[in-house]
Amino acid sequence: MKLLLFLLVAIVLASATYAVPGGISIAYGEFSVNITNEPPKIVALSVTPNPSYEGDVIICNATAFDFENNSIKTHYAWFINSTLSSNQGRSMQAEFPGSVLSCEATPEDDYQNGTSAVASSLVLPLPIASRAMKTVLKMAGVNKNSSEIVSTANKGLIAATGYVVGGIVQEPANYTFLLFFGVVFLILININLILRLKKRRHSAP
Repeated sequence: MKLLLFLLVAIVLASATYAVPGGISIAYGEFSVNITNEPPKIVALSVTPNPSYEGDVIICNATAFDFENNSIKTHYAWFINSTLSSNQGRSMQAEFPGSVLSCEATPEDDYQNGTSAVASSLVLPLPIASRAMKTVLKMAGVNKNSSEIVSTANKGLIAATGYVVGGIVQEPANYTFLLFFGVVFLILININLILRLKKRRHSAP
């Protein structure tokens, strides 16, 4: 009986071990774990301003979500009338009136990319009054988004004038420009008054 038990134990140990040079090692099993990852998703995407005007800096606003709370990185690609541009940043300047700027946002977690989403903005031509305002501001070294200028210009002449003057005086370096602008304005008023007086004298009996 003891001999039978000894043989049984020996068979079990032999099946559970294998010989290696220098001794005996216990065998071990191998197993694999299949880890599934849900790719991140773009849950909200927009471009601002929309619609935009030539000269505007358009911002791509993307919100991504990952089910496993992995870190997310968003990649951007810009298209001008469906043609891929070299810009891979979050913003792009609108240059061509009538064109359509599209932002494609692609989320990426630690393992894979998610599905891309696209948002677009139509670029409108800058109205004449707004273009004049922007030119004056640029001369003073002040950069404002075109859409903001158009919105102010639509409120009337007083609002537009206040906007331009306010933008200029925000920079102390522009006081000289503002003084020059004021002097030129006064000269133009005086010339206008002189011309009116001459006209009245010639028309008087």
